[in-house]
Amino acid sequence: MAPFSPPSLADYPIQGIDISHHQGAIDWSALAAQPNVRFAIMKATEGGDHRDTRFAENWQAAKNAGIVRGAYHFF
Repeated sequence: MAPFSPPSLADYPIQGIDISHHQGAIDWSALAAQPNVRFAIMKATEGGDHRDTRFAENWQAAKNAGIVRGAYHFF
């Protein structure tokens, strides 16, 4: 596997993260303080009947931390 290098802020000045329950508990205040986290895209649902168990918590916590939010369905 090739090593991962995050994209540079110079090339991509607007960056964010993709999260789901797989990341566990998130320190949203610490995340909001990072210069390269301008938004969070969160998995809300998957397949025909799965709801991400941390979606509602993450959705509210990101808002409280001032992070722009988006949601997606994984199919």
